[in-house]
Amino acid sequence: MATPTTTIRLPAELRKRLERYARHHDETNTEVVVQALDNFLSRQDSSDRRDEISRELERLSRIDRDDPEYQEFYGPPEKDPFTQDQ
Repeated sequence: MATPTTTIRLPAELRKRLERYARHHDETNTEVVVQALDNFLSRQDSSDRRDEISRELERLSRIDRDDPEYQEFYGPPEKDPFTQDQ
């Protein structure tokens, strides 16, 4: 089964660097680009997951602080030192 084709435009200097790298590592330009893109997107996916986890932990933390049993055990939530009471 054939792999779909995608065309991209590269600045001349980047194209030269790609070709030099591929030759040096005995790979095709396509192999280098596919690997680089896969690595980049994997890091982005991991970063997105970390952001989602952080948001969920913050949400759960707010739920805990608002729970009367939590406040009974730990006391009232601390005031945010960066906000000013009016």
